[in-house]
Amino acid sequence: MPELPEVETVRRGLAAQIVGRTLTGVSFVEWPRTLENCAPEELSQQLAGQQVTAVARRAKFLVLKLSADDALIVHLRMTGQLVVAPQDAPRERFARIAFGFTDGEELRFSDMRRFGRIGFYDAATLAERFRDLGPEPLAADWTAQDFVAALRQRHTRIKPLLLDQSFVAGLGNIYADEALFRAKVHPLTPADIIPAQQATALHTAIRELLCE
Repeated sequence: MPELPEVETVRRGLAAQIVGRTLTGVSFVEWPRTLENCAPEELSQQLAGQQVTAVARRAKFLVLKLSADDALIVHLRMTGQLVVAPQDAPRERFARIAFGFTDGEELRFSDMRRFGRIGFYDAATLAERFRDLGPEPLAADWTAQDFVAALRQRHTRIKPLLLDQSFVAGLGNIYADEALFRAKVHPLTPADIIPAQQATALHTAIRELLCE
């Protein structure tokens, strides 16, 4: 499964390609279950005429923000990929769904293992969708002081806690292991007994690793 930095790389590339474009709806569907909360016909109607205003990220989710204050949420999972191509170009072997643009191109979602999911949300339901996610580890307001204070409230072993998406969003196994190694914190140490100096070093290691 892509880690947070890989998802961020996808976000940046996708933003450069699709922000400002206007959607026509769903232009192709091979695997309807890719859509987690609506049918292709319903989604096509909702998307028609909407402009992509931004491509954001929340944890490992891509958030395609739309002009009517709606959003498409994309979870790549293990093998999901997003490609922009002309609508008349041959589709990739594992293309599952595509969204047309008024300029004749489309955004294609390919997924060999069919684990990836796409959802459509308005502003209220989007907030609910992400309600249980913890703070973003790269956000400016995720401070070392807050991290140390949060650890003091949890007796859970530190590695499982770092992988708990309600504690910190988007951190995966590889980065958790490396951050703990850099900060010289044993993965099985209860979070609430980690000294403040080591906890601060762990916070720094997490942020540095995700930016490398």
